[in-house]
Amino acid sequence: MSIGFGEFMTEDKTMQFKIRIGEELHGKIKESAEQAHNSLNTEILERLSATVKIDEFLKEKGEPYRYNNIIEMHSKLEAALQNTADVLARNEESLNTRLVEMEDNLLKKMAELMKG
Repeated sequence: MSIGFGEFMTEDKTMQFKIRIGEELHGKIKESAEQAHNSLNTEILERLSATVKIDEFLKEKGEPYRYNNIIEMHSKLEAALQNTADVLARNEESLNTRLVEMEDNLLKKMAELMKG
């Protein structure tokens, strides 16, 4: 999901500043920007805005921003998604087994009716 430029531009004035980043990080951000059809500037602003929103969310929940909180939230989300996938897979397997049983019972009943 892309954050619109206006969402993180809350002041009339914009500020320009230089930052130094490593070549590897620059390459990753540039690749992400290209995939999202964003300029490098827009990609960086969207990512920075997202971290500010995370800060605000955690502050509302009474949790200070800490990198470990984000990692923990991500791990919990991954675990919940995996549990959901596991439950869906078990349910699908159970439903398939039940459908096969019902089909077998139906075929047996039809065979009995044709004999009788």
